[in-house]
Amino acid sequence: MTLSRRRFLEVAAGFPATLLTARSLVGNPPSELGSSGTVCVLLDFKQSCTLPESLAGFELALKAAQIPYSRAPVGTRGRARTLIAPAAALTDLRAAQWLRTRLEGGVSVLFESGAAFLPPREFASQQRWLQSHLGVAVNPPLKIWEELQVGSLVPYLDYSWPLRIKVRDFSSVIPVSSIGSEAVAWFGENPVALRRKVGRGSLLFLGSPIGPHLLSGDPQAQRWLIAFITRA
Repeated sequence: MTLSRRRFLEVAAGFPATLLTARSLVGNPPSELGSSGTVCVLLDFKQSCTLPESLAGFELALKAAQIPYSRAPVGTRGRARTLIAPAAALTDLRAAQWLRTRLEGGVSVLFESGAAFLPPREFASQQRWLQSHLGVAVNPPLKIWEELQVGSLVPYLDYSWPLRIKVRDFSSVIPVSSIGSEAVAWFGENPVALRRKVGRGSLLFLGSPIGPHLLSGDPQAQRWLIAFITRA
């Protein structure tokens, strides 16, 4: 049984009020890329964002931490040192090329993959896009929720960067690999996040969504995000 997006959000967010917050935040108008005082930019992938609540979670956490940010659609002109792509899926050639160009130009990109929530055929397409444009190889998702049904412990992902911390996860996670990359998070023995250089920039690829946990106010997820912004 594949974990549905709705069931994942019920478990991760926990409270109906957070979903109302998600809807209101996602409706905010986007800002220009890298406007004055911006520390990072949230990329709105529109229909290619498989979990709009993840975008809302990042936005809520950045506001709570009083970190200056802007929000913009993919392809917007401008400058920014750090880009965050919540629950993103690469399905458009221009978007993929734009992101690659930003990386090669020296930008730090946090790419939170939303591929685990795609149908099998679309996931296969996503595998090809990620390999060809970001140099990341992904395997089919591991269904944490199914393992939780028969287990007695709440599953956690073990992060080693940007700090050592455990962050809970009830969703599907995507094992990842890439030559010349550094694994930075694991589910058991499976690497599910990595860092790699792309041109002059740095890519942090997450095979498991952390945005919905930010939306629910998970303190470990919030600490992780602040550490990333500090070290990006």
